[in-house]
Amino acid sequence: MAEARAQTIIDEGIPSEETLRELLILCWHSSQIADSFFLSHANCTRFLVQLAQIAIDEKDYQGDAPPAAAYYLEKLPPPVLKGVADILLRGFPVEECGHNNSLAVAIALSGIEGGRAKVQGAYENDFLNTDSYEKAMAIYAEHSQP
Repeated sequence: MAEARAQTIIDEGIPSEETLRELLILCWHSSQIADSFFLSHANCTRFLVQLAQIAIDEKDYQGDAPPAAAYYLEKLPPPVLKGVADILLRGFPVEECGHNNSLAVAIALSGIEGGRAKVQGAYENDFLNTDSYEKAMAIYAEHSQP
């Protein structure tokens, strides 16, 4: 059932925010079709912007879509993340959520200026676990090496 619904959403073209949220939820619940879709659409700017906006959850939908969006953003290559880094930084950290860890890594991968300080602040205020903080800081250290 989930795979059929995921395929229907994908067949309709680039999803609206509402259907993108539904696809993220399907993915979070093990839809391989949805998973393949997210991993193959990293070059679509509109899609990435929607994904970043869902991840920071400014509309306070909560649920499974924001952490699923953050999960996929963390998997994207650094050059792709640069285009949505300002959105991620604007909404980070997200209050009362468990996906700040993925967002911190995505922000670090983007290399956005101000990201390191924001990740540091989130860690100091208990929004991040130690592993994710250290991973983000290692990424920043790698970026700053000649």
